[in-house]
Amino acid sequence: MKRAARIIVTIIIYEILALLIMIFVSQNGLYPSGSDVMYHVYRGDYVYHSLLNGNLWPLYNPMWYNGVELMRYWPPAAAYLMAGCQAMATGNAFYGYVVFVGLIFSLGAFSWAIIGVKHNRTGLGVFIGALWFFMPNNLYALFGEGNLPRALIRTVLALFMMLVYDYLQSGRMGSMAGMIISFAFIVLCHAGYAGMIAISVLLFLITYRVICGTQGRAIDIIFGLILSFMADGLYLYPSVKGGMVSGDSGSNTSSVMKGFFHSGLYSLNPLARLSSTTMFYFGLAAFLLALFGIIAAQKKAMPGFWTAFINSAGTTSYAYPLLKALPGGQYLWMLRFI
Repeated sequence: MKRAARIIVTIIIYEILALLIMIFVSQNGLYPSGSDVMYHVYRGDYVYHSLLNGNLWPLYNPMWYNGVELMRYWPPAAAYLMAGCQAMATGNAFYGYVVFVGLIFSLGAFSWAIIGVKHNRTGLGVFIGALWFFMPNNLYALFGEGNLPRALIRTVLALFMMLVYDYLQSGRMGSMAGMIISFAFIVLCHAGYAGMIAISVLLFLITYRVICGTQGRAIDIIFGLILSFMADGLYLYPSVKGGMVSGDSGSNTSSVMKGFFHSGLYSLNPLARLSSTTMFYFGLAAFLLALFGIIAAQKKAMPGFWTAFINSAGTTSYAYPLLKALPGGQYLWMLRFI
């Protein structure tokens, strides 16, 4: 009974916070905000009206880029969720965006609450869940970039990593199923970011093997990630084959890649972050926490700290020549790893 009461109280608290955020966003006069946001609002509106006309999978849109297959080369999850939010807002696309912002808060918060319950730290999980939306890079993805798929990925990212670690430790099939489903959802949000998350997981598994002296169930996890990609194959194949990488010459892609590295002093300097809203910021506190974890954490916890440290080092200018030389390295836009 007490557990049910805590769940009800948590839901009420989260939904009140989500409502307050929605009110603030709708009344500040600056929504929707972000460099890419209008594309996602437009796409959600297009899907919404297509669904009203009985077209469950709209393909060709003559109004975007003088005609493009919107649902063939770009991931569908954010567009359909935006359409659902627009339906909840009685068909108004801009109010639908406000509902989407509230949904982003709620999904991320409940993910952390679930993690807290899983580890018998419910209060801590609920508290972190309430703060997760306000992490600097989370706010930047949503309101600075206006990258709604990326913001959507961040709502399940922590839960996904918890499931990876839980299966690595326990081998529970429920964790494997949850990992496959959550990662398939990430792929449907943004295949490029999904690939980088998969690389980060692989790096985590390698550091786990080196530090802990056992690979645990790493092979199972790798196959689970592959299965997630395969489950989304009907969207993913044309996306990769014709949309995301077609027309990218090696030199052009490499030049774009170079822009995704910069000095580690910038990504760790909070004052520089305040003076430039376009700069990627790893976070001084997160970096120091990773270093402290490497020094002081128990052995089984160290792989996560090492993974964060290596990812941070990989975003620096010094890593660019090395990663550029790797097979497929031209697609390692490392600042996205932050």
